[in-house]
Amino acid sequence: MKTRNFLRNILLNVFRCIVKKGNKKRAFKYVDSTMVYKNEKLIADEIKVLAEHSMDTTSDFTGCGINILSLGLGIKQDGTNTSLSLYNALKYCKDNNFSAFIPKGVYTVGPLILKDETNWKCVPIPDGLTLYIETGAVFKLVNDAAAWSRIIVPGNNVTIHGELRIDGSAETITAGNEHMAGLFIYDKRNINIDTVISENCYGDNVQITGGSSSYSDAINIDCLRCRKAGRKNLVFEAANGIHIKNAYLDNNEGNSLKEWSGGGCLDVEPFSMGENTFHNRIDYLETLNNNEFTAGTTAEEAGKYRLDIGTLVQRGGSFLSYAMTISIDNAYFGENFTKIDMMYGADIIIGRAHFKKPLDAVIVTQYSSGNQPRLLINNMFIEGDPTIIPVNPAIYWRGSSLFIGKIRVDNYNNKVIWSQYTGEDLSRGSDFSIGELVSNDSGLPGSSLIYLDYYSSRGSCGIEHLIVRDSRDTKLNKIIEYSDSIAMNDFKVSKLHNPDILPIYGTEYGNFNAYHKLAGIDNSTSIVMVDVNPEGKITLPKGSVAIRTNAFNEPAIYLKETDTGNVGWIPLLADRKGTTSERPVIPWTGMYYYDQTIKKPVWADVIGKKEVVILKISEGATISGKITIALNGVATTVSVLAGDTAGTIGDKIRATAISDWVVSGKIGSATVKFTKNYPGINIMPVFTGTDTTGVTASFTVTTAGTNNEWIDAMSNLI
Repeated sequence: MKTRNFLRNILLNVFRCIVKKGNKKRAFKYVDSTMVYKNEKLIADEIKVLAEHSMDTTSDFTGCGINILSLGLGIKQDGTNTSLSLYNALKYCKDNNFSAFIPKGVYTVGPLILKDETNWKCVPIPDGLTLYIETGAVFKLVNDAAAWSRIIVPGNNVTIHGELRIDGSAETITAGNEHMAGLFIYDKRNINIDTVISENCYGDNVQITGGSSSYSDAINIDCLRCRKAGRKNLVFEAANGIHIKNAYLDNNEGNSLKEWSGGGCLDVEPFSMGENTFHNRIDYLETLNNNEFTAGTTAEEAGKYRLDIGTLVQRGGSFLSYAMTISIDNAYFGENFTKIDMMYGADIIIGRAHFKKPLDAVIVTQYSSGNQPRLLINNMFIEGDPTIIPVNPAIYWRGSSLFIGKIRVDNYNNKVIWSQYTGEDLSRGSDFSIGELVSNDSGLPGSSLIYLDYYSSRGSCGIEHLIVRDSRDTKLNKIIEYSDSIAMNDFKVSKLHNPDILPIYGTEYGNFNAYHKLAGIDNSTSIVMVDVNPEGKITLPKGSVAIRTNAFNEPAIYLKETDTGNVGWIPLLADRKGTTSERPVIPWTGMYYYDQTIKKPVWADVIGKKEVVILKISEGATISGKITIALNGVATTVSVLAGDTAGTIGDKIRATAISDWVVSGKIGSATVKFTKNYPGINIMPVFTGTDTTGVTASFTVTTAGTNNEWIDAMSNLI
C-alpha cells in the first residue's frame, strides 16, 4: 500500500508540475568596474555594495520543476536531520530527468555517508540536475556536526537558480576542523549558480578545489555573499574557469583558531599545479579582511595561475601574494587596510589603485628565495591624513621590479619610497620606474621623501617627472636621501619641479659626497649634479659631466677625462672677455680672461684673500638708540634698546643683512664675525654709537683682504 501511494503521488506531481523554466524575478544589479572612479579618483563609497544593493534575488519559480515536498519522501523542516530524504528527492528528479523545486523553509542537514561516497557530504547534488530554490530556503548544518562535514556538494553539470543559502551552525561545533565547508566543489565541471549566501561555517564558506592531478572547471556564480568562516570565506585551490560576477566577503567575526576575532576572506592556494594552468575571474570583489594569494614561488609558477578582478574593494586586512599573476582593473583599499605584501615570483598588474588614509606601508615587495616580485600600476593615489604619521614608508621594495605610470601622494607624513636595490642573489638588480610622481605635503617632516639604500647589487631606477610641493610647518630637509655612494649610481630623475625650493638631495652620513644623477647610462657615463669640486670626491666613468650647484668661486662644469677612480675631473672653461675693470672678482687659479682694454689674454695667478674682521662688544646699551657699523666704507645701522646686553646686541647685528659680507657667530655671543664675499683690499672697519647708546665695541682685522693677481702669457703681472 505504501508503495502504491508513493507511486500515485509521483504521478500526480508529474501531471501537476509541467517542467518548465517559468517566471524568475532576478534583479541582480551587477557592479560595473567603471563606476568606481570619478575625476580620476576612486569613490568606493558610491558603490552600492553587494550586501545591501546588488543581491535582490526575489524569485518566482511557479511551475519550475517538481516540488520536493510533494514527493512524500519525508523531507522535514522541523529541525531534525533530513539529509537522506533530500538526497533521495534530488536523486529521484535526476533519475527521471526532472528539475527540482525547493520551497522556502529551513532544511536541517548532517553528514550523509552513502555506499559510493567517501566524504562527509550532507546534500550531494547529482550530476546534471537543475534546481530552483525559492527565496527563504536555508540549508542548516545540524548542531555539533562532525569534522569534515560539507553541506552542499554539487556534481557535474549542475545548475542552481535562485538563492542557495547555507548556515554552517559554527557556534555549535566542538570537534570541527578546517576541512568543513558550506559549499564544497571538488573536481567538478560546468556548475552554474545564481546566488550563494554562505554564513557561519566552521571551515570555509565556499571551497572550490580538486585533486593533485585533476581540478574543477567552468564554475559560474552570479552573486556570492559569505560571512563568518572559521578559516576563509572563499577558497580557490585546484580550479580553472571560475567566473564570479559579484562577491562580498566578510570574515570580521571569523577565525576559529583565534576565538572568532577575525579571519581571511579570499584564499587562492593550489597545492600543486603540475603541468596545469589556471585562469579565474571575479568581476566585482569586496572584502572586509585579509586576502591571500599563495600559489607557488617561481616566476614560472606565476605564469600558470592567473586571477582577473574587475574591481577590488578591500576595506581591511592585508593583501598577500606569492607566485601568481593577478590582474585588477580598479582597486580601492580602505582605512583599515594594511598593505600589499608581495614575495617570491608574484606578478601583479593594477589599472588604478586608491589607498585611503593608510596607517602603515601600502606596498611591500621583497626578493625571496631567488625570485623577484613584479608590480605594475598604471595610476596610483595615496590619500593620507595630515594628522597621522604612518608607521613605515608608503612603498618599500627590495630586490623586485616596480613600475608605476603615475602616482599622486597627499598628506603622507612618512617617506613615500624606500628602496633597497637587491637581495641575496648578486646577479639580480632591483628595477624601479615611475613616469610621474606628484607629492603634496608628503615625506617624513625634517627628513626625506625618497630613501635609496644600497644592499648588494643594483638595477635601473628612475623617475621621469618628479613634482614636490611642501607647505607644512616642518618641511622636507631633502627630497632624495642616499644611504651611501653606491646607492646613487643608478638612480636618476629626468625632470624635477620644486616650487618650494626644497634641498634636492643629501645624506645623513658623512663618509661620502652625495650627487644627483640627471641622465646617463646605468653604471656608465652620466651627467650629475654635485655640490663640491668632484676632483678626488666623485667616482664616475670617463666622459661623465658634473655640474656644480654652488660654484661661487670655482668652475661650474667638470668633465671626467680618465677612468681612474675619483680623479681626472677637468673644469670646462667658458670664453671669458671684457675690460680690465670687468675682470671676474672671484676667479680661480688658472682662469683665462681676454682683457679687451690691453688687448691680450691674462690668467688668474694668485687668488686674493677675503677679508675677515671681528667685532667684540664689551658693554651693552644704557640708552636706546642706534649704533653704526662701517665695513669698507659702507655704513649699516642697528637699533638697540636700553638694557640690551652685549650678547643681545650681537644677535641683533647677526640678524642684520650687510651687503657683500657674511655675518656669523654663536647665538647670544658678544663676538660677531664678518667675512667678505670676495677678495680685495678694504677700508678699515669703524664702529660708532658709544656716545649715544653707551655701547662699546672694537674691530679687529684677522685676515686682511688682498687683490687678485693676473699675469700674461710671459708671466708678467698685469
